[in-house]
Amino acid sequence: MVVNSWAPGPDKSDPPDKERKNKAGASKKTKGEASQSGSYAEKFLSSRSSEEQQRHPEQEGSFKDQFLGGGEKESEYQEKSELKKQVKKSKVQVGELLKKLISKRNSMVEADIPCLSKRAEEQLGSNLKELSVIESNLMGMDRGLTTFYCTSCFSMEGKTTAVVNAAFGLSVYGRRNVLLIDSSSDAPYINRLFGVSNEPGLQGILDNTVSAEEAIIPTGYKQLYLLPAGDGNMSLSDEIFKKNLEMFKKNFDFVLIDGKSLLASSEVSNIASAVDGFLLVVKCEKTKWEVVQLAQEKLRQSGAQHIGIVLNKRKYYVSRAFYRLISKR
Repeated sequence: MVVNSWAPGPDKSDPPDKERKNKAGASKKTKGEASQSGSYAEKFLSSRSSEEQQRHPEQEGSFKDQFLGGGEKESEYQEKSELKKQVKKSKVQVGELLKKLISKRNSMVEADIPCLSKRAEEQLGSNLKELSVIESNLMGMDRGLTTFYCTSCFSMEGKTTAVVNAAFGLSVYGRRNVLLIDSSSDAPYINRLFGVSNEPGLQGILDNTVSAEEAIIPTGYKQLYLLPAGDGNMSLSDEIFKKNLEMFKKNFDFVLIDGKSLLASSEVSNIASAVDGFLLVVKCEKTKWEVVQLAQEKLRQSGAQHIGIVLNKRKYYVSRAFYRLISKR
């Protein structure tokens, strides 16, 4: 009898066929019991091999825990998610005022929430590059700088457009909580851009006729809030305004104030100690550089520590080398 050495012989380690069938039947029985008693998630987890469970152990708060535990209530989940969206990338914690404003927006009808016009939104979208520059420059400054007063040498240089652009870029693209204040009570314009009433506004807060929660208006851009000027002759150098400004700083990442012209009003000099910095808007090909230097010197004498210059309405291209040259003069 010839024995083939390449044929596999009986292996002692292999169980007999009968024992193997018994084990297979037992495993089928346990799986059947698990399928009857457990949910879909438990079936899936019980079918995993031991090696796979060691590679991917279960974690707390995983989908299985949420699925089996039922998760949070829908109302609580929506409230928490809304707060998380508001403070995403935010430097400050959500204060009481901001919480009230978020609840105020949630209670408003969507059609009643003010927004910019479609044309203005398209223009802001086309200025994405410029908005990102303003955003990066402001957020790249010291973290303690939150309040900025926007001014210009003369009127009609585009300071209102510049401060709205900055507020839009910081809130929409930078995801920061921004409060936009209109302090030009003699010629308010920001309320017209958003299509809201000018009253009670900032003047109502200074007169103690309304609270900040009632005067501040949420906009259609979730992290942008608006405070119109109101009707009256306000004074930003009063202690009441400075006290409210400190409250705004605790609730918002940036507070941008649309102010008056530097060389046409004394308000700019009086408010220098209350704000962290100034944005000086300069109309290109119109305002002389000597006038800009004079405005800068006036701000320095008033106690301004940080001054940023925004070049507006530029018609012709100016190289960076020329900018560096004129900045040294």
